[in-house]
Amino acid sequence: MGASHNVIYAKAVMGKSLIININDDNLGYGEFFHHHTLILKTMNKLLVFLAFLFACNTSKQDKLYDKITFLETTEYIELTLDSLTKPTTTCLQYDISHDEMLYWFNESTNSIYKFNLSTGYSNIIRISKEGPEGVGIINGFYVVNPNEIIITTNGLAGAYVIDSTARLKRKILFSNKKQNFKGGYSAPYNRNELFKKTVKVNNMIYFPQKVTAYWPSLKNEELNDFSIELAFNLETEALEKKPVHFPSDYWKFGFTGLYFSREVDINNRFIYSFTNDHNIYVYDSDNWSCNKINAKSRYIDELGYEKKNGTIEEHVKSEIKNPRYEAIRYDPFHDLYYRIVYHGDEIYEFTNWSLLSKNKKRYSILILNSSFKIVGEFLLPSAKYMVPNLFITPKGIYISNANYNNPDFDESVVKFYLFKPLFKDG
Repeated sequence: MGASHNVIYAKAVMGKSLIININDDNLGYGEFFHHHTLILKTMNKLLVFLAFLFACNTSKQDKLYDKITFLETTEYIELTLDSLTKPTTTCLQYDISHDEMLYWFNESTNSIYKFNLSTGYSNIIRISKEGPEGVGIINGFYVVNPNEIIITTNGLAGAYVIDSTARLKRKILFSNKKQNFKGGYSAPYNRNELFKKTVKVNNMIYFPQKVTAYWPSLKNEELNDFSIELAFNLETEALEKKPVHFPSDYWKFGFTGLYFSREVDINNRFIYSFTNDHNIYVYDSDNWSCNKINAKSRYIDELGYEKKNGTIEEHVKSEIKNPRYEAIRYDPFHDLYYRIVYHGDEIYEFTNWSLLSKNKKRYSILILNSSFKIVGEFLLPSAKYMVPNLFITPKGIYISNANYNNPDFDESVVKFYLFKPLFKDG
């Protein structure tokens, strides 16, 4: 194809930068180019000084809440993209099980880009839509290890397992049995905004489920009986519905979309965050007992609702206007949990609501410790970052700047800026 993709790994301190070139014609094995990055020492001193001032202003009344925050740094990873690659992706995964890898889903080419941040080697996994190795149009992936990648596709109630060369290893199909009300098992999704990846735990693959029935037609008891977690046994091929449901009072105060996020931590606990619920729900995968835990943002007083039989436009506008909880993410390097909080936005007469729905402005990150106690909430700069496009590393969180409202927005260049966890004394 002749196009090239570049990744620049830059550091915000005196030192060297690493450039990785990807070439489409040879699967993109690249070369290293080193150059010195010049950063003013006064900038580093200023960042340290501002962090010190912030720490000194901690409220004495709420010490636990303000134990941890983030330090926005000038360190970044930069991707220079070609015309076939959008500046945002719906599925992004950082993996450190073998090497420091970043996997990026390109919807337009039905492929996965692999960036090795440790060695500089990079390549592309091109996934066929048709033929013997064809899987159709993919909507996401989950990397178990470099040679075992679970692919989810549009329309298939199940998944595929491929290797690092896109060779098909296994096809997983759900049974034709129906869920307990209108609609069968849904095609799994691996999305960034409402993070709920397909995961493999021992000999089981877990698939979060979305409600495919027409929401306004559902009765509350039907919704409460719908399992949002399926488990597929790789040995017996048995499919099991886990006792995980929407909260029984989810529609008590009004109608809202049936969205949720799910994360799995190092202890194989399943954590669920529903968009219109201040609580999170933690399930022990040994017996699937549930612990309901308050995880309310200090920036959300009331959650918004919408018309039960509104138009698609009204639904999208309500998602822009109303605050909600988006992804729940686990940081295995610091044993912390991050709940992404969207604060809502104003919609004016001439607002491009379709564009704004994909480029939201106001976010914070609610931080919980290993006991699920709130230990901080970091307010992100407004209209600067594409918050759903983030990944977690031992150094901290890298967040994309590809927000259309950002003055530095560039369709061909994406920078992931590092936010370092800042642990306060006392």
